[in-house]
Amino acid sequence: MCCGPCSCYPVKKLREEGIEPVGYFFNPNIHPYKEWDMRLKTAKEFSEKVGMEFHADEHYRLRDFLKKALPAEALPNGRCQMCYTWRLEETARFAAEHGFDAFTSTLFYSIYQQHDLMRRTAEHFAEQYGVAFHYEDFRPGWQEGIDISHELDLYRQPYCGCIFSEEERYSREIRKQRKKENKAKKRARLEREAREAKAAAANS
Repeated sequence: MCCGPCSCYPVKKLREEGIEPVGYFFNPNIHPYKEWDMRLKTAKEFSEKVGMEFHADEHYRLRDFLKKALPAEALPNGRCQMCYTWRLEETARFAAEHGFDAFTSTLFYSIYQQHDLMRRTAEHFAEQYGVAFHYEDFRPGWQEGIDISHELDLYRQPYCGCIFSEEERYSREIRKQRKKENKAKKRARLEREAREAKAAAANS
């Protein structure tokens, strides 16, 4: 589990399906220390409020994260892929070593994460560690999860977790650049669709 708020809907949904989840907090991607500590405390608070068993790796791993993240920055999606790989492998390993039937992740609740990449990564480690991966797209419950987190009065973080995402969240320059890139992508897509439509009309 990445945090308390993102666990609200997945836990509810899994229980509705007859699955009793157990929380595991392993998030070396969260910085700075105060933010990591607050999310850990909130994950514990959430687990207590909903009566869910909870485990956590309570080591703050900023230096380990930077050693992995900085080289990965040079690759397309490298940093996020490194993060998914590290956290999902640790989750699969923990599930296998403690005899759980399967594992999943609250990451699949987020509308901001790369689901296909996460799913492939989780399936790879499920096979490697010999434990089932339970895939479920929790995104349809996005608003319901937000509502539950407010009802439980949980701390809600303003950014994904790592110092890079914090910069991306608050940097006006980066937001402007992303907006420009998104406009360019949209323009390219519209031009491609127009060309395809024109070609289809010519061939009909």
